[in-house]
Amino acid sequence: MARQSTLSGSVATLALGAGLLLDVAAAAAFGAGRDTDAFVAAARLPLAGTAVLLLLGNQVLVPTFATWAVTLEARRMRRLVTGTLLAAVGIGAALALALGALGPLLARVLAPGFDAEQTALTASLLWVMVWTLPLAAGCEVLRSWFNARAQVVVPAAMTVVMNLVAAGLVLTWPGDVRVLPLAYVVGSACQLLLVLAWAVVRGFRVARPRWRDPELVALPRLLARPSTAAGLNPLARVAETAIASFLAPGSATVLHYGNRLVSAVGGTVLFRSVMVAVLPRLTRAQVAGRRDEAAALATLGLRLMVAVSLPLTALTVVLAVPGVELLFGLGRFGESDARLLGLCVVVLALSFPASAVQRALLAPYYAARDTRVPLRNAVVGVAVDLALLPVAVLPLLGTGYEVLGVAAAFVAGNVANVVHAHHCLVGSELPRPRLDAAALRGSVLGALAVAAAAGAAWALGGGLAPLLPGSALRLVVAGAAGVVVLVLTVVVQRRASSGGRHRRTGGAGS
Repeated sequence: MARQSTLSGSVATLALGAGLLLDVAAAAAFGAGRDTDAFVAAARLPLAGTAVLLLLGNQVLVPTFATWAVTLEARRMRRLVTGTLLAAVGIGAALALALGALGPLLARVLAPGFDAEQTALTASLLWVMVWTLPLAAGCEVLRSWFNARAQVVVPAAMTVVMNLVAAGLVLTWPGDVRVLPLAYVVGSACQLLLVLAWAVVRGFRVARPRWRDPELVALPRLLARPSTAAGLNPLARVAETAIASFLAPGSATVLHYGNRLVSAVGGTVLFRSVMVAVLPRLTRAQVAGRRDEAAALATLGLRLMVAVSLPLTALTVVLAVPGVELLFGLGRFGESDARLLGLCVVVLALSFPASAVQRALLAPYYAARDTRVPLRNAVVGVAVDLALLPVAVLPLLGTGYEVLGVAAAFVAGNVANVVHAHHCLVGSELPRPRLDAAALRGSVLGALAVAAAAGAAWALGGGLAPLLPGSALRLVVAGAAGVVVLVLTVVVQRRASSGGRHRRTGGAGS
């Protein structure tokens, strides 16, 4: 499971690089100002829908497809998966039409601080951007089909195609912000074609769906609560964009890039990679009634999350500001905007450990297809986030750092998620993941070692400046040092854990 998580995470890192290229290209071409704020507002609902689809696929469709594979015959499963795919694309297209028709109204709601010209631009960009929804829906159903079969490489890599195609269009036609939503749509279409072609190669066959099949009829009810829960976090991002529309021009853009960077590093590379490996196995163990195995898998998932999330947080905090200044301080994206974005990433990265633990604690519920607790958990986190937004932003008004208050409220919401998830799991009959003091201590020491290695390498890396541009080389050296120490700490923790288990087994046997 650790090897599969590493493989999926490695491929997801390539997708992160491609997404970073897209963001850097857009930032260099359009900067951070009124037009880009309009795009951020227009993209907020479509990107929120895509995030919801990603979570539904990982949390509901993967365990559902895994359950069907264990309990149903192959022909019926093909009909069910085909029906799920067609329904997802159809619903996505209907939603796109509805959102596009409501564009002018939504533009005023999403960004109430915009003037008439910005509002009109937002509505026109929204009409194009919404067509990513049916394309993303098809991709996520197929990705879930792959992941339920423990095939992770191509599903993790398909985002690379979308980002590279979109970045190519942005670089080809810079100067007009209207190319941005078009780039996302074209990239999403190429992504869907790739994943569909590979699914056919790997055995996917279209079958005539039976819409009255009890499993297909029950699926909307199964998706209802997770859809609401998954939609709450993007709803909070919508509220943040609305607040940013009243701040200085470019604030919504900076917050948008910060959320994308942190979501890509944490959600795509770390959290999703681990959960893709854990959830199908945990589902099969719980369906088969193997409680000891389920508890061991849940515990392993939590240990993997903590072992990586704390050092990753330390590495991000140390290198976020110089890294963002180097990558985003290009073209029309000013130095002050790049520094503010780097500080925003530092604050948002503090959510990594809480997000990791939250997902590990909720995994047994998703494996059991129990969606009530995850919904309540999402409500708690978003409520805390929104309640703290004015408290965190008001003291910073007029300083130019208001977006840092928005980021701090987001971190507090993640901490509330962990407290609630732990409270619910303690009182349930589901397998409870456990984290011993030695594992936590090892992760904390690993985080300190990563921070020290990356910081020292950054401080000493200036001496190699004649070989490459100074900042670029220093960033590469510091990042490499941090990653090497991160890998070493994980290996040491794994060996220590294995040694402890061996000693305990040996003692019991003798």
